[in-house]
Amino acid sequence: MKKLNLIIDTDPGVDDCVALTLALFEEKLNILLFSVVAGNVERDLSAKNLLHLLEVCNKKIPVVKGAEKPLSREYSSARYIHGERGTGNYYIKEPKLKPLKKDAIEAMYSKIKQFKGNITVVLLGPQTNMALLLQKHPDVKQMISKIIYMGACNYESKIMPNHISFNIKSDPEAFKIVLESGIPLVMIPSDIGRGSSLFEKEVEKIRSNSKIRTMLYEMLSGYWEPGFEIKRVAMNDSCAIFYLTHPELFKTKKADINLNLTDNPGKTIFKFNKNGNVHVVVKINVKKFHKLFFKKLEKIEKKEKEQI
Repeated sequence: MKKLNLIIDTDPGVDDCVALTLALFEEKLNILLFSVVAGNVERDLSAKNLLHLLEVCNKKIPVVKGAEKPLSREYSSARYIHGERGTGNYYIKEPKLKPLKKDAIEAMYSKIKQFKGNITVVLLGPQTNMALLLQKHPDVKQMISKIIYMGACNYESKIMPNHISFNIKSDPEAFKIVLESGIPLVMIPSDIGRGSSLFEKEVEKIRSNSKIRTMLYEMLSGYWEPGFEIKRVAMNDSCAIFYLTHPELFKTKKADINLNLTDNPGKTIFKFNKNGNVHVVVKINVKKFHKLFFKKLEKIEKKEKEQI
């Protein structure tokens, strides 16, 4: 099986941890490098959360620490939803694994050159690291096969008409640089992640004596989205991973993205047209998505038991 070579840039974060767990056990993916960025929580805590996750999953993949703050704005976390540690109700132990001391931008650049033309970058948080890479090494534009990113939302959509994505508003200037890079882009907008939410009874189904599933359950059970009467957790980043491995679950349309940097920073309006520069996911088969998610958890638990 030919695997998809990846760099995953992330800011763990509950939904990141769930998505990364799926990615770590996905046979179709070859994760070459993780880079972390300030987003849901501070960069150093993001790195700690990721390294602990790798230990729990018994995986060894290099991790580098990237930007501590946005390109030109003040940093602001999303602890109001992810919890004080960024992991819901789950307590992160101090990991034995350590991040590489190598500069994140140079580490990303090195991997991209090594796999020139055969590497995909997945952006699960604010896009600061990717923007810094494009600024310092603009030649990567011709080396990256595709960028898959989670974030943005059509401000005029019927589902979430006034929503501004955390990942985009955290560093809209970085998003602008990536948007205008000319690299093929696939967007998993926020309304797709929320449309595929797990509800309380589904989160309870994750509970198990498996160490990994216990971790995910404790994370998600402390990650209820504010503003909804019924308890629910969005599956934003998991949608991005499943787009890589099961694209048949998704429908995309081309669009141009209008980005606001001034009076409402991070606000995005989509202009759908056949010549648009971004493939936007506009539909997901939620029933199949949920079925596949639990099937993947069963496989992960089986592999975990085989390692014991």
